[in-house]
Amino acid sequence: MNNKKGFAISTMLYGLLIISVIVVFMFVSLANFNTKSNGDFVEEVEKELLTLKNNSIC
Repeated sequence: MNNKKGFAISTMLYGLLIISVIVVFMFVSLANFNTKSNGDFVEEVEKELLTLKNNSIC
């Protein structure tokens, strides 16, 4: 009887470990995606500003 409780507890602990690893991986990948998206946005704005500067009459 005691062995079944230990198996159940270890199964729950491994399940929580797997879920926590997946959640951490999702947060890291989301942060990486946001950084890449922001970098792409900044590059596009810089290109547009340089184009406007080069095309201006001043």
